Amino acid sequence: MKSRDLSKRVYTYRLDGNGRWHYGKNPVTDPDLARDFFAGLQQEPDGSWSFLCEGERCRAVVEDVPQFVERLEAVTSPDGGALEAVGLVLGSGTSEMLDPGTLRSGTGGALYCTLKSGQSARFHRLPQLELARWVSEEADGAAVLRIAGRSFPVTDEKQ
Repeated sequence: MKSRDLSKRVYTYRLDGNGRWHYGKNPVTDPDLARDFFAGLQQEPDGSWSFLCEGERCRAVVEDVPQFVERLEAVTSPDGGALEAVGLVLGSGTSEMLDPGTLRSGTGGALYCTLKSGQSARFHRLPQLELARWVSEEADGAAVLRIAGRSFPVTDEKQ
């Protein structure tokens, strides 16, 4: 029996706009595997996305952004009344502090920020609702995040 050369086989995964991975029509349901995909995701010089999986380079089609905020870690004043800092827990399992100057609202009111890596991240629903507690509306209708005694505008990408 003749052996097949699988070295040229290309696996393509899709990261949908809700932060879920798919292979073909099948969702990736293993959270550890999804975390590994997020952790290894990198942009190629041509703008495409890829990651390593079991030693093989896999292509990734990214429908919206390459990272998602899974959870917030809010640091508040001792009395709990003021927000001092916000930690982000990402789909990759890593954590970093929110740069509040990068917060923006996109289509459908989805909240986004820019990570230290320069990649954009979209907030999942629960962390977005948690952060909304600290966002208020100015007299002119602009949304601002109050953090560490300062106000940061939540820009609107749709404008």
